[in-house]
Amino acid sequence: MKTFFIFTILPAVLLADLLVGNFGFSFSLTALTLIYFSGSMGLKHTLPAAVAAGMFLDMCCARQEAFSAATLLAATAAGMYFIPRKEFRGSLIRSLPAGAAAEGVFVFANAVAVTCIYGKTGYPSGLAAHLATAMLFGMLCFPGIAVLFDALAALLNLPRYMASDPEDLLVRAETTPAIPVETASGRRRRR
Repeated sequence: MKTFFIFTILPAVLLADLLVGNFGFSFSLTALTLIYFSGSMGLKHTLPAAVAAGMFLDMCCARQEAFSAATLLAATAAGMYFIPRKEFRGSLIRSLPAGAAAEGVFVFANAVAVTCIYGKTGYPSGLAAHLATAMLFGMLCFPGIAVLFDALAALLNLPRYMASDPEDLLVRAETTPAIPVETASGRRRRR
């Protein structure tokens, strides 16, 4: 089911990236999605998805030199470095650097690859402007992606990015484990 979820979400995000790239913006929704997948499902599913997404981007852009797979892997690795441990993901504030780092590495790696291949960066307004814009976009957009995909993962009973143990559902050690019951006020209580 994890593989189905990844390969259902990834084409939609890749098509959105191609559309955004046609308008001249240099950020990547695919890099943010791959960070989400690495934080929720692990590397076993994320790394092949990053390689497949990079190859798809290179084929759609008709690039003879395939560098998008390496760029997406580098962006995912940079974002994974800043992902907090699972028990500290109750608030999305701690995950903001992960989105900024992934977008920054994505833009910088694309600029380096394009410069090495074609001799110019491909960013007419300069690398610094695109880097700052992409990092700001990654920092602001990653929490929205995490909330949206967590809602879809909850419907499919898949692992989520956010810590999913609210305080009122934790089983206390001194009491016997009980199933929480929802009351008419919406609060949960134990039997």
